[in-house]
Amino acid sequence: FICIHPMDGKSIQDNLLGQNSSVEVEVTGQACLNYHEWGDQCSELVTCGEGEFCPFDKQVVNSEYVIGYCRACPVDDYGKPDPLYCYFDTEGGNIRNAKLAESCINSCDAQIQSKNCKFCPDHLDPIQFGVENEADKCSFCPNHDIQYPNRLVPLFGDNIACWQMQGFYENMDIPKDSQNCVLAQSMNFICGCEGPGYAGANTHTKQAVLAWLPRSMAILSTLGSSFILYDTTKTIQKRRRLLNHMLSTLSVFDVMGSIAYAFTTLPTPESDYIYGSRGNDATCTAQGFFIQIGTVACFLNVSLAVNYLLSIKHGWKDEKMKTKRLWFFIPPIAVGLLFAFVGIPFYDNMMLWCNNSAR
Repeated sequence: FICIHPMDGKSIQDNLLGQNSSVEVEVTGQACLNYHEWGDQCSELVTCGEGEFCPFDKQVVNSEYVIGYCRACPVDDYGKPDPLYCYFDTEGGNIRNAKLAESCINSCDAQIQSKNCKFCPDHLDPIQFGVENEADKCSFCPNHDIQYPNRLVPLFGDNIACWQMQGFYENMDIPKDSQNCVLAQSMNFICGCEGPGYAGANTHTKQAVLAWLPRSMAILSTLGSSFILYDTTKTIQKRRRLLNHMLSTLSVFDVMGSIAYAFTTLPTPESDYIYGSRGNDATCTAQGFFIQIGTVACFLNVSLAVNYLLSIKHGWKDEKMKTKRLWFFIPPIAVGLLFAFVGIPFYDNMMLWCNNSAR
């Protein structure tokens, strides 16, 4: 196309409309686009310079913005890059138009840092744009069944609500099989949407099953270990055997871990919007700690296997094994306790319960 100065265009419109006129034509580029105080004019054909993007907000053709004036890539009040600007108008709460967002994201390499998102990667890859069919387009809440529009979703920042997330993906041509779409949909349960985001549970009923099924299994485990503990200590003769000492100790740690598992989602922070969550960071850490304590039972199983090996294959009697009893107990308990205490800074919500979330 031919680009001319707005004043020249007005002069032609006022004085030469319907008449022949000669104009000097240059290759489309910056030469004829340096007249606006905001920056150079830009369009799909005329791109901005390095460190700039096109907002596509100045001329509408067929209900679509087609031009704008180049702007510098957004920065925050401290002069640091502000990639969130490319996605949302954080002050007005509005969704950016699709062309502005695409230009800003691609030109300014707008990668979002998910600092407060427990389930997100350290940063989001640049968003892919373009779909051939409407059916291939990403939808944050595919069934359009948002129940809590004002809840905050931590994927894009601290203050982006569910209705903004839904509007963003409705407004953008983002492929439904892209990484960012899958990641966004994995968090739509926060908004009350039904879908695969909640650990694959695509209905609220399945979310309840995910909470109650391991709870029932943990209760059975607790009952089983409690019976073993009773059976191995109910008589003096049984309490004297090293094998029963090991079984009862193993059962004690298994009961601790099973009870922690039985709470499932109950200790997880309410702010995570997990089914049945009623806890906070402290209760979540406590659950993770005692679940890890329960793994001492696994290490004691190794001691139990060694006991069987020495007894059956090598013919060791109980009296001889008692002389080595500290080796059967101290190493597995010490290793299990070490892991439990070292993991304290990392215990966090793992959807079904709280456990070590270190990456």
